[in-house]
Amino acid sequence: SLRACSQIPATLVTVGFRAEYPGVESVELPRGYNHGAPIESESPQHGSWLKVVNGNGVYVFTDGDIILQRPFTHQELDSLMDLPEGAILLGHNSGPEETLALEAGRLSPHLPLDQIGVQFGLELEKTPCFNIGVIGARRATFQAVYDAYMPLWELATDAFGHGARQQWLVCAVIAKLGIQVQVLPYSFHAHGHYGVPPGVIVGSDGLVYYKNEVILFRHRL
Repeated sequence: SLRACSQIPATLVTVGFRAEYPGVESVELPRGYNHGAPIESESPQHGSWLKVVNGNGVYVFTDGDIILQRPFTHQELDSLMDLPEGAILLGHNSGPEETLALEAGRLSPHLPLDQIGVQFGLELEKTPCFNIGVIGARRATFQAVYDAYMPLWELATDAFGHGARQQWLVCAVIAKLGIQVQVLPYSFHAHGHYGVPPGVIVGSDGLVYYKNEVILFRHRL
């Protein structure tokens, strides 16, 4: 889908193995560089990919189970290029009201939620939780999140038994750093982890739409 639709450079980051796809740059992230990733997924969502992807500017990180359904619009590209440091693009997880308290209850917590909140210095009921399958930010912002995440990873591992503790901790760090979250519309990224989002339909052509607009990043739909 990247070869077919993307008009901007794309890099595939593989963890612990090499892969070649014509038309898409590929780089291996050795497992030894991927500290902070849950063993369940080995995902570099938290920012370990920065160690092997060179360059500066704005990046859009996506999970590997996402389909790019169309090219970026000029408006979407302009919004990315205008993104300031200290801001990040994220979409909803289960919905706009989700908090770290709600997500924590899903993650097989090993400790009472109020104790987890104290350990991380957050009011979990007032701290939003987002889906990090698609993240847009400047490199410096990704780096700030990664640098704040790593010292807390063992604490998160002790607190939760589910692999999505990675997403929980990224959202916790974003809140602790005071990073401004700009919420992505479903036309940019929609996922089906909690059912089909409102306004999202699968068209007769096999593409997924939001309010008659083809969604850019289709995720588990």
